Amino acid sequence: AVPEAPVALRTLHSNVRRVWRIGAWIAAGAFAAFAIVLIVLAVTSGARSIYVVAAVFGLIALAFVWSAVQFTGWRYAAWRYAVREHDVIANFGVFWRTRRTIPRLRIQHVDIDSGPIDRSFGLANVSLFTAGNITAVIRIPGVAPEEAERLRVLLLKLEPSDGSKPSPTASGQHAH
Repeated sequence: AVPEAPVALRTLHSNVRRVWRIGAWIAAGAFAAFAIVLIVLAVTSGARSIYVVAAVFGLIALAFVWSAVQFTGWRYAAWRYAVREHDVIANFGVFWRTRRTIPRLRIQHVDIDSGPIDRSFGLANVSLFTAGNITAVIRIPGVAPEEAERLRVLLLKLEPSDGSKPSPTASGQHAH
């Protein structure tokens, strides 16, 4: 087989950094609140051992603050993806870098999901599944919903080669 020509890797939508930061701030707030509750419990009950657990939760909260402030930018800079004729490539990871390549013929289904924070920033996530895996082999976060749908159609080969629009039954919708 002849190797495919290199293709420019795409970046994620810039709003994904905001979504990741909000998620990190929410987690930081939850861990900080739990640490405060534990400190109050330790003060009122006199159980000094609870301070250790509260300190652990406080440190976890600080890690999420660091993630919101610094790590999300690094994570965004590391994320790239491309759809080529015969495969899909995803590069991601800050400390442990991953370059994952999935042959398009192995892709069985594509999920598009979007949580409330994602939707508020106009984003969706595209998950690619292959046979024998119960989890996505690639999850591309932070793409515009129109791009997510374009990827789904492209990857499931629902787009006819003649340039016409896919039929309603080809996209998984049933004609009634």
